[in-house]
Amino acid sequence: MIEKMIRAEIKLEEFAKRMDLNDATVSDIRTDFRNEIQTTKEEVAMDLSDFIQKYVSDTTDGGWSDWSSWNMCPVTCGVSMVTRSRSCDNPAPRMFGRHCLGKRAYESKSSAKV
Repeated sequence: MIEKMIRAEIKLEEFAKRMDLNDATVSDIRTDFRNEIQTTKEEVAMDLSDFIQKYVSDTTDGGWSDWSSWNMCPVTCGVSMVTRSRSCDNPAPRMFGRHCLGKRAYESKSSAKV
């Protein structure tokens, strides 16, 4: 931002020389320019503040629900796979919040004899 302001000041000086403007006129232009920049900075700051208030301050990171019960062994004899799962909805992530880390489902070998 400062670099752009310096470049603008240099361009203003070059313009003033070409147009043969007196010092008072150049000073008035410089003051108007600086006031405009200040107003722009204030507007950007307000826009950023509004954005943070609207989106970032309401951010909620996701949390896991409890694990479900193990599913029933689908085989009456032998080895089978059983699973359980959980959801990222306790609370659900919202407004740029992070999604839950870790596994959503877990499976294991099970042996059952009936």
